Amino acid sequence: MLLVQSFFSTITSFGTPLDITLASLKVEHLFPSDEVTRAALAEGLG
Repeated sequence: MLLVQSFFSTITSFGTPLDITLASLKVEHLFPSDEVTRAALAEGLG
């Protein structure tokens, strides 16, 4: 059975343009965009 999962993502960047140590640090957050994906993730973690 093929399970299609749907996500939406946001990217967070830290620091200021002058702060070279944090300038390249980025974190991508993935969130389920439908109930089927949320349930599949909950089942896999459960």
